Amino acid sequence: TTSLSCGRRVAHHAGFFDQEAGGSAVAVLARGHVTTDMAFHCSLQADHARIKALHEAQIYFRTRECSELVMKWGSGIFARQKVFTAQELLRWDLDAAENVLALRMVRMPPKEARLKTYLLSRPKGGNFDSLQEILAIFSAGVVQLGAPMRGVAIYRVLVVINPYSGRRHANQVWQSVAEMFSLAGIETDCHQTQHAGHARDILRECELSLYNGVIAVGGDGTANEVLTGLLENSLNLERGEGAPASPPFGIIAAGTDCTLAKFISSTDPLAAARAIIRGCEVRPMDLLQVQHGDEQRYSACGVGWGIPGHIARDSESLRKTFGVHRYTISLLKNLVHLNPVAGTVRIRPAIVDEEMKLKPCGPSCDICSLPMGEMAGDREEEETVSGKFLFVACLKTEKTSCPFVHLADGCLDAFLVEDLNLLDLAHLYLSMGPDGKHMDNGNFKHWKAKSVTIIPDDRSDHLNFDGEAGEGIGTTVSVLPRVCQVFFAQ
Repeated sequence: TTSLSCGRRVAHHAGFFDQEAGGSAVAVLARGHVTTDMAFHCSLQADHARIKALHEAQIYFRTRECSELVMKWGSGIFARQKVFTAQELLRWDLDAAENVLALRMVRMPPKEARLKTYLLSRPKGGNFDSLQEILAIFSAGVVQLGAPMRGVAIYRVLVVINPYSGRRHANQVWQSVAEMFSLAGIETDCHQTQHAGHARDILRECELSLYNGVIAVGGDGTANEVLTGLLENSLNLERGEGAPASPPFGIIAAGTDCTLAKFISSTDPLAAARAIIRGCEVRPMDLLQVQHGDEQRYSACGVGWGIPGHIARDSESLRKTFGVHRYTISLLKNLVHLNPVAGTVRIRPAIVDEEMKLKPCGPSCDICSLPMGEMAGDREEEETVSGKFLFVACLKTEKTSCPFVHLADGCLDAFLVEDLNLLDLAHLYLSMGPDGKHMDNGNFKHWKAKSVTIIPDDRSDHLNFDGEAGEGIGTTVSVLPRVCQVFFAQ
């Protein structure tokens, strides 16, 4: 997109973070000046192919709540219109000298978000007074829709970019969304990771009080490092508090799979950035504490063993040849040559109401908003399963195999699949879906659990920690309830 070239930008900026403009717009609402008949005639031009020429246009509200703005231009068979929601407006600027007003919008079509600019020119003999009032009211709609959900104002964010994630284009991904933060008046402090564990070091050593948010640009491994550093920096473990002091976390996907991004927002970078900037919900999130031999680590997505461990072990050797497709290639290889792992799995189940087990997580989730004292309890006795396994997984934010995982229910979702032939495994895999019907399959054993211990018989049977391989030694996975918070916008 191209930005508006102006000799002098003055007069009005009613963006989400402009408190003065937002306040005056709210006052307009309070005075009862809202009317669905309010309209403005102008000339319209956009910075993309479909609206290159100037068109005589009309702008008005479609709803009494002023949350939808309509642009109409053309006539007869050439008539066109676009509808914008309050959540799509990033910024508008009036250049009084040039008689041009620029609207910067994040359009949200079905497939992919787009950052676009619309230029509105004052017609001869006209003025911008009524259009300024329309946009002030529209901006107030942004404030009213966004602020109550967000619960936090964002002025400065720490951005951690992993240039080695996925296709190694994280820098390009960030550049594609950086302008949005600038337009919204949000300062960004960017850091590039140089080696494994660097993101964790950056977060562990930074002054968190300087930031209103933390953003990871990368994949699940990058997100895991950033959340680990946040956790260690904010000392939530030592305080044992349910309401974390660290700033909210968000992710702009630039990795291979991006399981966490799929769960909390979107894998579309522009859509994820828009969710952070506009009207998303700030929610607490559980993390998994992993005791891997003598080493302690944390996980945001999950821990796997069996085929997940084989995939993590093989993926690095396949990175150079197959890039982002290496996980798929490794999965196919391991499905063709099924190689079960042997050992023991001990599960400590959670005490959960049966109806709660089948409720999906989503916006304003009833389960995730329960008070800490009403969260799921745990049983004293453990269940032990020994034998050969194709899959063992402890999940927090992966919804394909466990569609009823929750962000902050104080539980992890554990499942195991024992040694099967390829036909039975294929039948189980093809039945997986958001309705959870595969969970009724006798070969799929599932628990809502507080902790799981995996004891491999062979050290060469690796485990998978958020996509990273770990040695096959005794590992205990437990839940740390609500120790961080995230920008949530499903």
